[in-house]
Amino acid sequence: MPLKTTVDIDGRIEDVDTVEYAGGLWLVPGWKSDVGRWRRPSHLIRIDTLPHQEDRSGHYRLKVPLPRDLFDPNFSVWSWVPGYEVGLPPYEMTFPMPETVQ
Repeated sequence: MPLKTTVDIDGRIEDVDTVEYAGGLWLVPGWKSDVGRWRRPSHLIRIDTLPHQEDRSGHYRLKVPLPRDLFDPNFSVWSWVPGYEVGLPPYEMTFPMPETVQ
C-alpha cells in the first residue's frame, strides 16, 4: 500500500502517494487503471535524494517545493525537468485499487 508525502507543489500543499522502489522513495503523481482491481503509477518522481523528513507514522514531508510540471498527467520521461529524477515504473509494479466507501 502506498505511503503519503506532503509536498508543496507551486505553493499548494498536497498529500501525494509515495512508494519505495529500487532503494529509493518515489512520488506517484497519478495512477493508471490496470486489468481487474489493480492500478499502476503513471510515472515516478524520486524524493529520497531531496531534503525530506519522516514522522513517527511513516508519513513523509518534502522540505523543498516541486514544480507543477512534474505532476502533469501527460508527463513523459522525455519532458525533462532539470534537477529531478523522473521515470516510468516497471510493468510489474501494481497496487490494489483502493477500497471505495459505500
